[in-house]
Amino acid sequence: MSQKLITAITAEINATIVMHPAFRKAFDGILKLIHLNSLSEVPFGGAVIAPSGCGKSSLIKCIKQHFPESSLFQEGSSCLSVSAEANTNIGHLVSKLMKQLGYQTIVRTSTLYEQSALLAEALKERKVIAVFIDESQHISRGKRTLSAAAITDWIKQLSDASGVVIIMLGTRDFIPLAQSNDQLSSRAPAAFTMSEFQCDEMWQGLLKQFAEAVKSFDLTPTYKNFSKKLHKATAGTPRTLKQLLIASSIVGLQAGKKVLDQESLKHGYDQVFGSTPQIGNMFNDE
Repeated sequence: MSQKLITAITAEINATIVMHPAFRKAFDGILKLIHLNSLSEVPFGGAVIAPSGCGKSSLIKCIKQHFPESSLFQEGSSCLSVSAEANTNIGHLVSKLMKQLGYQTIVRTSTLYEQSALLAEALKERKVIAVFIDESQHISRGKRTLSAAAITDWIKQLSDASGVVIIMLGTRDFIPLAQSNDQLSSRAPAAFTMSEFQCDEMWQGLLKQFAEAVKSFDLTPTYKNFSKKLHKATAGTPRTLKQLLIASSIVGLQAGKKVLDQESLKHGYDQVFGSTPQIGNMFNDE
């Protein structure tokens, strides 16, 4: 068993993104919003709500990868993404976006207006036509009524000044824009949702697509033998599924196996969830 094979299977699982219906709807919908925005003086934008681990980062990644090959957008067009952090403020967002544009800057309250104006101009000059703000639940989480209003008002102003599409992504804690800033909501009315998978044929389809995408190790048993147990272990969350598949596949490879089995899943589960998991290891021998 070589490290090269372990690296290969890890990369294959990490790279697998399944365009299930909710993901596809958000992907196509956001691309259409960006296209409409490029044709119109009326601003477009939206929000994506999904639990942690259910595809928000993968959605941003897919859209970024799509830009260079799309005929919908002007050559050289691009998009940026930043993540709001706990206790985020306008200065944090300005600084992160400026750094992505190549500006090493310290944003102070006294220069925030000038820096925001510079950011809007830089976005236009660099042909940035969309900005994704991930973890947007941090903007409104807790008792942050005043700061949330200030941040969403700044986002509205940035959209107006730069002409970019603003897409905010967050967990179910993210307060709808209509409740936090009706002016921003009118500019970004589109809403998309993604959620955990139910244990049904769609979950089976997800597992099958992983098995088909991974060539370095046989994951066929995921959907033929272990579908229900994998759903129970991961609660239907794609990110957790990837973690469990990576750990279990490596265990199997290290044992000289070529096909995923229950023993590998048992030890992979222990590695992912530790010694005191919330639920018992369903891959233990029955």
